[in-house]
Amino acid sequence: MIDEQFFTSIGMSGAPAEQKQQISDELAELIQNRLTVALAEALTDEQMQAVNDLIEAGKDDEAEAYIDKAYPGYDNLVASEIEEVKAAFVADMNQLLDQPKAEVPPTSA
Repeated sequence: MIDEQFFTSIGMSGAPAEQKQQISDELAELIQNRLTVALAEALTDEQMQAVNDLIEAGKDDEAEAYIDKAYPGYDNLVASEIEEVKAAFVADMNQLLDQPKAEVPPTSA
């Protein structure tokens, strides 16, 4: 999802591994939350319950297969959400970098 190539493309290849892992984890969680919302809007309550039951039972592969069957185009949604979250992160990062730096007032002696 969020790999070293992404960090290289945004100029963060030299960032500490811990920082990249934290960013990767946060972006992955955001993507997962957005996908969950999209699924909740598209699937019936019964379908969502079936997916949740499979996940809670540790049957992630079966849950993914169920979603693929119940939500045609889910793979496209996943790819789209990943790209949107990456683009938003880059835009936010660029906006922060473009902020004028606050000047520290001189201290009175």
